[in-house]
Amino acid sequence: MFQPSRREAVAGAVRRVCLVAAATLTLACSALAEPQGRQGVLFQHSTIGALMQGLYDGTLSVGQLRREGDFGLGTFHALDGELIVYGGVVYQARSDQAVVRVPDTVRTPFATVTRFRPTVSAAVEARTRLEALEQRMESLVGSRNAFVAFRVRGTFAEVRLRSVPAQSKPYPGLAAAAAGQSVYAAGPIHGTLIGFRTPDYAFTLNVPGYHCHFLSDDRKVAGHVLACALASGRIEAQPLRRVALSLPDGPDFDAASLGKDERAGIAKVEKGR
Repeated sequence: MFQPSRREAVAGAVRRVCLVAAATLTLACSALAEPQGRQGVLFQHSTIGALMQGLYDGTLSVGQLRREGDFGLGTFHALDGELIVYGGVVYQARSDQAVVRVPDTVRTPFATVTRFRPTVSAAVEARTRLEALEQRMESLVGSRNAFVAFRVRGTFAEVRLRSVPAQSKPYPGLAAAAAGQSVYAAGPIHGTLIGFRTPDYAFTLNVPGYHCHFLSDDRKVAGHVLACALASGRIEAQPLRRVALSLPDGPDFDAASLGKDERAGIAKVEKGR
């Protein structure tokens, strides 16, 4: 039987080691395409309490925000419209009802994003209003105390939306600013709800309960959702058990009193109640 020389045996061993190393490197590079440390994490910049008090100066760039997630919502510098992150693209729903893509240099005072990878889903085959959709998501997720990212895609019989125009300094509080909001409706329309559920105990951080924005499939209609009725579609949700909180660095934020219970005011502003 043919016996390889010592030199050939060593060369073969080296080739095998190189092949293993190359395969390992390929797997590592694939993993780096989506940072493992950011999966299943809710990233939030600033707090809803700060926004309620009129801290509207943009303190984080859209480019920085997109590095933290591909799905989310918020607002823009000076409260100029509604921010929507979908498929890694950032859209601005302006108060004149225009929807535009936003460059990375634009800044936000408040936003929440994640890398959305749904773990539970359910079909919706009958007309269902927003409150019933929220109840369906509760039963899907199970946990009362996890943060949840959710998406509802389908045909909407109607959506009632709002967007707030840019504010001027000295900035009013959010309740006063929202009094001048633009409210509009559309339907039937194909689109997506992009949103989060914040547990009740975190009411100083974000809107307690459900908060969502809408984006139509043709990218021509968008805004903060006040009400809607889904004709048919699918609910998808992802519980999030890790939270990364980014706080603005500046004297306005440092001096603000952010421990107040703003739930009544938040409900009036965010849900129109």
